[in-house]
Amino acid sequence: MGMTSTNNLGRYLGFPLLTQGRPGDAYNFIVERVQNKLASWRTKLLSRDGKLVLVKSVAAPITEYFMQCQALPSKVCEVVDKTIRDFLWGSTEEKRKMHMVKWSTVTLPKELGGLGLHSMKDRNLAILTKLCWRLASANGSPWAAMLLAKYLTPNRMTEEGKKLPGSSIWTACTLRSLIQGPLTRGEENITVRQYLDNETGGRAYNISFELPSQLLDVIKATLLSIDQNAEDVLHWAYSKNGFFSLKSTYLLVRGLNPLNQVIDSIGWVWKVEAPPKEMEFVEHLVRSCEVAKDFWQEVKVSYCMKDTFNLPIGKWLESNSHSEASFLFISIPWKILFPMGVWHLWLRQNNHVFKSGKVERSWFKKCIKESAEFYAIGFNAKAERNKAVVPVGWSKPRKGWAKLYTDRSVMGNPAMAGGGGMIRGQEGEWITGFARPLERTNSCMVELWALRDGLLLAKELGINNLIVELDALSVVLLMKNSTCNLLMEPLLMEPLLLKAFPNTQVVHAY
Repeated sequence: MGMTSTNNLGRYLGFPLLTQGRPGDAYNFIVERVQNKLASWRTKLLSRDGKLVLVKSVAAPITEYFMQCQALPSKVCEVVDKTIRDFLWGSTEEKRKMHMVKWSTVTLPKELGGLGLHSMKDRNLAILTKLCWRLASANGSPWAAMLLAKYLTPNRMTEEGKKLPGSSIWTACTLRSLIQGPLTRGEENITVRQYLDNETGGRAYNISFELPSQLLDVIKATLLSIDQNAEDVLHWAYSKNGFFSLKSTYLLVRGLNPLNQVIDSIGWVWKVEAPPKEMEFVEHLVRSCEVAKDFWQEVKVSYCMKDTFNLPIGKWLESNSHSEASFLFISIPWKILFPMGVWHLWLRQNNHVFKSGKVERSWFKKCIKESAEFYAIGFNAKAERNKAVVPVGWSKPRKGWAKLYTDRSVMGNPAMAGGGGMIRGQEGEWITGFARPLERTNSCMVELWALRDGLLLAKELGINNLIVELDALSVVLLMKNSTCNLLMEPLLMEPLLLKAFPNTQVVHAY
């Protein structure tokens, strides 16, 4: 037909159309785009904080766009990382600069001591994991159906897998991880509902061995759906609300547990009333060198803060950054002058080492001047929050209505707990009350237990008009929108119970 063959099909929506083999240098254009973008900025005119903002908003998204459906070559990810790293620290081919913090730390979230950037290879794996999650949860989407039919065998994520019996207790991660021991024939077919029978007090049936008391306590406190036909829901195990998140996936790729993170003890630094460039470096400075001592003497430390200079470095930084004292000579808050002083101290010490070889003794005046400027221009620029007076107390319901109020008490999270409530009439008269002890659960689950008990009791009493008062705002939000938390959605049948009443209201009480 006069057509010639080709190994290059070009690009579609920016993505190279590969015919066979490895991608090779097909994605090298990504490196060129990032390098050209960073080279177009004048690094000498940008602060490090400004560079960080530009990397997050412009450079990183260029690479992440092509990560949506392709595992980029490791070489491409490494070169992009190096390009961003050099730009951030000001290194060039002609002049190398010291990288003050290792890249593995810089690419952590801020609350873990990093700057919120990402390692490109790890970010690529996290984004591809999101694609797999979409494939598993895309109900009836043509693209998902095609990929599942072509590449995956039937399992619980497919339409065929959904026709299998309800989840087996031995595949339920939370419970199976706590159970050790052999199973007899037929026990592997026991479902979660058959085992977690709260109406029988959590007794185990058809089990050939005894469970630990700690596990039985968890079973007794487990809230099952009142809908017998409710199906299993796929949720992300590494988030508190069950929804998939790229942040938690990135931490998993880095080998960290998103649900068990040791938060940096100096997170308060990011809340200090100071410009961003000072907050970025305030944690790096020491106070014991002679230059620092001379500086604080020249600045005239507030009298009430002198004792803090004997505290450990972390406590010293925190207490001075939160102080409500004022500067001795002018009315600048000490919590503004202190981080500004730390910033200038850091700059002058670096100039002494890397540039001039000496330190000026009068630069504290510049520090005071810039502190006064920031206090006058930027300190009070934040919008004030409008405060409203909220009356606290119990009020009688309208005529013909009853009011249900529930509450709970928990000794830990999770720990031994109990919940209960009461129903009062239109004149505030006592109608009934209820309570339920629970062995081991969390605060939200206890509130749901108490709410369900109260609604079922009100239904038995034939109450038609009911106001439900809850002091747990999270449960009120769940009642109004159960889809905001996938972990609670299968258990939250109270909206269905509310439909059994002709008239209902759910109110957050203080």
